[in-house]
Amino acid sequence: MQTKDSYVLMKVNDFVKGRLYIEHMADLPLKMIPPKFTTIGKEIKVRVFRVDLKTRYVEFTKKESFFKEKTPVY
Repeated sequence: MQTKDSYVLMKVNDFVKGRLYIEHMADLPLKMIPPKFTTIGKEIKVRVFRVDLKTRYVEFTKKESFFKEKTPVY
């Protein structure tokens, strides 16, 4: 994973790459990216939030409220 000021670059496999923005790292607002998201090679549980076909990136979310079963995903 590589970090920028507002997001972490993530690699799912050789073909799929994505971003985890600081807004989607927790349910509460964060001022800085936590160190657990900057460790290279660490596996984290995320959910696909949006697919940007123009830039060919997947946006992920780590918000616990999106991991609940009754939360609809569109």
